[in-house]
Parts: sequence; structure tokens; C-alpha cells
Amino acid sequence: KGEYKESVKYFKIACDYYSTHTKGVGISDNLIWLVLAKILSNDFDSVAAYLTIAEKDAVATKQYDYLAYGIQIQALYKIKMGDLIEAERLLLKMLAADPRVKIAC
Repeated sequence: KGEYKESVKYFKIACDYYSTHTKGVGISDNLIWLVLAKILSNDFDSVAAYLTIAEKDAVATKQYDYLAYGIQIQALYKIKMGDLIEAERLLLKMLAADPRVKIAC
């Protein structure tokens, strides 16, 4: 519990595996968890880029649950960066797209 930096290390290994063995297809779930671990350890390096890749993969592979979760993580990132208006916009966009989506706590 709370070993976010250790989590980052292992999620990077998983992401490297996906990049090598599947050409990145299906990588969105691992990237989302990697980003969450980085945010929780206050390491914001490459977070925006990882989120972009995760979003593109989730759309391409029709993993809309990961897309919704990724948007929530992106909103958390925006909150950490102090951009509350953008965080709210992202969450409202996600809820408007699919009202069945629940916001993760």
C-alpha cells in the first residue's frame, strides 16, 4: 500500500511487453494504471503523453470502459495541475457520452 514508485516500475515492464509483443494494441489498461501510480507518487513526467496513447488505444480496441476510466484519470491529473475547469469539462464530457458510467473513487 502506497508503494507507487514500485508500481510505476512494474507497470512500465508490462507496457514494454505490450509494445514489443502486441505492437501496443491493448495497452490502454496498463498505461492507465501506470499513469495513476505516477500521479499518486507526484511524478508527472510523460503523464499527458501516456494518457493520449491510452485514449487512442481504448478507442481503437473499443474498450470504452478503459476510455471512461482514462478520462477520469486525466481529470485527476488536471486537478493536480490546478486546472479545475478542464477537469470538470472532462468529467462532464464523459458523463454526457454515457450516463451509465460511474465515477471511480
